[in-house]
Amino acid sequence: MNKRARRGIWLVALVIVLAVALAAGWYWTQQIETPLGEAGQAGALPEPVIRESKVQPGEQVLVVAGQWRALREATVRTHSAGQIATWNVQDGAIVEEGDLLGQMALGDLQARRGQAQARVNIARHQARTLRQLVAGGYEPQERLTAAEAELESAQAELASAEQAMELMRIRAPMGGRVSILVESGVDVPEGTDVAHVVDRDPLQAVLRVEGKHAARLNAGALARLDLPGVGTVEGRVMSVSKTTGQKDGVRAEIEIPNPDHLQPAGSSVEIRTPL
Repeated sequence: MNKRARRGIWLVALVIVLAVALAAGWYWTQQIETPLGEAGQAGALPEPVIRESKVQPGEQVLVVAGQWRALREATVRTHSAGQIATWNVQDGAIVEEGDLLGQMALGDLQARRGQAQARVNIARHQARTLRQLVAGGYEPQERLTAAEAELESAQAELASAEQAMELMRIRAPMGGRVSILVESGVDVPEGTDVAHVVDRDPLQAVLRVEGKHAARLNAGALARLDLPGVGTVEGRVMSVSKTTGQKDGVRAEIEIPNPDHLQPAGSSVEIRTPL
């Protein structure tokens, strides 16, 4: 083999090595940058362990990592276009269902209601007077019938005005801790998300256990949870069900009393349940 042929072989080999190196580099880059799916994230959680309870010496507990979640939440939307005139509650306040959170600008609705109320007052007075006169034979029945029809019409107008005003009030759809999404003084269209209410009482923790530890988790069992930013709290295992595609795995839901609707600082919790 002459010198030129050997040089060509070396060049081809060098090109092949570079191509393989580039392909390997691309593969590992893709492996690192591709976001983990649900299975990948679940695999990153610490494995369940059994250890002696720090609260009850001699008692064995199963320690599992899980995720907390609110039991209910709801978005508050405007029923009509207009300006957010004022908020009656502070951001982060605890509210009850039906509480008045805020008020949209009423415009001429207040005057409209006042006029309707005045009409009702006059019609009611006339109807009351005519009932007495008709009973005494001083006025015909027809006048009383017309007066009562006027009163009914006036009351319908008042109800319509009050309904329109109620649509301008922003109320809590349920109890919980409220977050204000839009500042007062801002004009918004109908259907705008202006507040969010989260019900965290009770707080719910969800965990998945696989393998030999799955059979150790039973509904009704006591569970102690370490919530970041809150501390150690006690709850009960409310339900246990098999996970989809996992013959020896279970999904458990634990509820923890949380009357102050506290929000844990992180998304994970450590659950300790007696065995």
